[in-house]
This record gives sequence, C-alpha cells and structure tokens, in this order.
Amino acid sequence: MSKVQTITRESWILNTFPEWGSWLNEEIEQEQVARGTFAMWWLGLYGHLAEIRRRSQISASISGAAPGKQSHGNPLMKTGHQMQRMAGVKKLQPNLRTTPFVLDPFSIRQIDAVLSTHDHNDHIDVNVAAAVMQNCAGGRAVHRPANLHRPVDGLGRSERALYRDETGRCG
Repeated sequence: MSKVQTITRESWILNTFPEWGSWLNEEIEQEQVARGTFAMWWLGLYGHLAEIRRRSQISASISGAAPGKQSHGNPLMKTGHQMQRMAGVKKLQPNLRTTPFVLDPFSIRQIDAVLSTHDHNDHIDVNVAAAVMQNCAGGRAVHRPANLHRPVDGLGRSERALYRDETGRCG
C-alpha cells in the first residue's frame, strides 16, 4: 500500500496543526525567569502569555486562537453583531485568521490562570480553556468578565474554576 492511500484529512490535520507543534510550549517551559522580571510571548492575534517568575504563568486572552470565519455560509451578519451595530453594515466581513496557531493548548501543563478581557469569541477560546482546565494541576481558573457567558458556561466545570467579576477585576 502506498503512503498516498494512508493519508486522510484527519491525518493531515493531526500532522499539520498547530503549525509550530509543541515548539513554543517547550520554549515557555524551559524559560528561566529571574525574580523581579518577567517574560512575555505573543501567541498571535490577541493572545499573549506572561511568565512573572518560574511556575507563575498568566495568559491574557490566550485565545487569540479562534479560527475566524471558515465558510461563506450566510453572506449576512447575525442581527445585532458588533460591526452591524457600530457601522450599520449587513454583509459579512471577511476577517479570516491569517496568523498561524503557534501554541498547542493540550500541551500546556502549568499555568496559573487564563484571562479573558471582554465578551468577544476571539478573546476566549473554549478549546484552550478546556485544555487548561483538563490538563493543568488543580484545573486552573479561567478569569472572565461577568458578562462573558458564551462560550465558557458550557464547559461543565464548577463555578470555582470559572471566575466571573466586573471588567478589570479578578475575583
């Protein structure tokens, strides 16, 4: 049997994404941050990870990971969409993800918290939140504004792991 016959869509996806594999995860784990300093990595789009000192990692909007539009589907925005409210537009904007997904959320083993700054799907990725809560010791917390209900409410974790508070405050 030739290799061509064994390659499937699923094997391609598993072999290709995230584009950097676990390279960045390994770099972050190996970083030695001196006391009183910090290291920061840009994860693409709105995603950042800051390590304040060894084993104290906070990710702000790690989600810059959301895929963006993936199909032409319905050519119109949903009623009440932010851009529709702000600019009065009705046609779907073509904001496709153009940066690579550089972090493997399922390879994150140590993190103190995932922060979401506001109620936009591109600022919290349910896959990252779930991976952190499943794989990190103690099922680390996802901090989010009180008005951020989707997509994290459906994760099935205790309220203790899904902190809600006013914007700008961690509870």
